Amino acid sequence: MKISVIIPVYNEAKCIEGTLENLVSNHNFFEVIVVDAGSEDQTESIASRFAKVIQSKKGRAEQMNRGAELALGDVLLFLHADTFLPPNAFDLIKNTLETTSYEAGRFYMQFDDRRWSLRFFSTYTRLRCFSYGDQALFIRKKLFNRMKGFSTQVPFEDVDFFSRLSKGKKFAVIKEPVITSARRFVSQGTWTQKWINLLLICFYYFGFDITGLKRKLYPDLR
Repeated sequence: MKISVIIPVYNEAKCIEGTLENLVSNHNFFEVIVVDAGSEDQTESIASRFAKVIQSKKGRAEQMNRGAELALGDVLLFLHADTFLPPNAFDLIKNTLETTSYEAGRFYMQFDDRRWSLRFFSTYTRLRCFSYGDQALFIRKKLFNRMKGFSTQVPFEDVDFFSRLSKGKKFAVIKEPVITSARRFVSQGTWTQKWINLLLICFYYFGFDITGLKRKLYPDLR
């Protein structure tokens, strides 16, 4: 089983090296594709030392779809630039897909900051009723293609994708956690950021157009 790791990036020079070093040192991967959206810092030059770097339009959905299009593996693993996989992640993915009927899944998640509020928030990742992109989605490429990839027309491409996936297929939840950066929560305030997340998701589920609101309340942080 060949797993293609796809990492969308934009101005991620501060964290991409650590993420890629973690991959190189801990995993026997088939290929890693970094999809850059025109970074203006050193992201591309750093990433090119470890992985294949391709260019794409800006937008996480656009970037991940472009990486999937060029990936040669039969399984796609979508990883955020500030997220570390557990050391045995590839073995866990292969075992899940080879020994069960699952065709997709994701991991539990922990933050790299251990304050109590963030430990509490991370417990939500055990639930199956929702999933976020920083929980390292993996999926058979054939199924991804049948689903026509991530929608570029919605404000939360990860929530939308898992919602569509769960209507037709059950997905696995691996208990070993990925470790993701708490930079947004630390910068904005842990509870402030949590309420912003809940507000945006609730408005989204009730059918409101939150594009402008998300742009205002959920800016890029680098």
